[in-house]
Amino acid sequence: MPIMLKSSYDASIAEAYAWALQTIGLAICLRAETIGTPIDGPNEVRACELEARDVARQLRREALEECGVRPAAYDYRMRLADKVLAWCIEHRGWH
Repeated sequence: MPIMLKSSYDASIAEAYAWALQTIGLAICLRAETIGTPIDGPNEVRACELEARDVARQLRREALEECGVRPAAYDYRMRLADKVLAWCIEHRGWH
């Protein structure tokens, strides 16, 4: 069942979260390949999805807490992007 969004604001927030989830998932896959344990089988894929979801939720929560109640979509998106990119750099596996 599709999620019904109430406004363009909600859609913007949902888009930012979807981007965060995809970006974190990609970073996890790249890290796994870098350290020699590529994500090949269904169990590894599911574990990657769960980890990406957990991290994205945590970063989303932190961004919203830092921005305050119902922040401007731009401010929230920028704060979330900063957090996601910082997480990806920190966890890339080749530093």
